[in-house]
Amino acid sequence: MNNVQQNTRKKVLAIVEPILAEMGFEAVDVEVTSERGKFILRLLIEREEREITINDCVDVSRRLEDQLEVERVMSGPYCFEVASPGVDRPLTRNKDFFANLGQELKVLTWEPINQERRKKIIGRLIGFDPKEKVITMFYDQKQVQIHLDQIKKARIKI
Repeated sequence: MNNVQQNTRKKVLAIVEPILAEMGFEAVDVEVTSERGKFILRLLIEREEREITINDCVDVSRRLEDQLEVERVMSGPYCFEVASPGVDRPLTRNKDFFANLGQELKVLTWEPINQERRKKIIGRLIGFDPKEKVITMFYDQKQVQIHLDQIKKARIKI
């Protein structure tokens, strides 16, 4: 994700999070991508009490699409999608990292972060400091700390 995508993501979250909270949903992530030459703005949502249904996605999409247009979150034409994060869900929030302590993760970073100059680390999540916004992972018999701003994608290794 480049700076434009990161800024778009932040702007979208600022707009949608209060509306989603009113509706009983929570934003898991916002993805800005291009597929077959078309820009896609994808909002991943969840709800504590139950799984997300297609009707939930339709309701959220209808409620948010006009607001996103008014706020001009994208500079050109795009397709807005609302979906459940599914089993391969991204880990983006503090509660995601806390809930997955001890799990094996696959983390991709924007820049190489260690002596081996790796951008992809597969290892066990052994710590999370929400104040410092740092995760600690154990891989290849060593520990590495990664600031959340350095993380491009983090998912449970399936």
